[in-house]
Amino acid sequence: MATTTAGEEFCDVCGAFDPTFDKAHGFYTCKACKNVWAYYYDDPDYNEVEEACPACDGTGRIRKYGLEDCLECDGSGVHH
Repeated sequence: MATTTAGEEFCDVCGAFDPTFDKAHGFYTCKACKNVWAYYYDDPDYNEVEEACPACDGTGRIRKYGLEDCLECDGSGVHH
């Protein structure tokens, strides 16, 4: 998607000025050509807070987005 100097959003594939935004999933769809695109900041999970790792007494952080490994110990309790 692109934006004109007047702030209007349009599809950068076909130039149509009528994209729709799926707020639940965080992506845009062009009604004319069906092009789909997304921005990381529109992802509903973008601002999720990481959780403290119970394996390393909370000093490590568990990744979000479906990954369960601690950034410090990989779930082993031993920092690398």
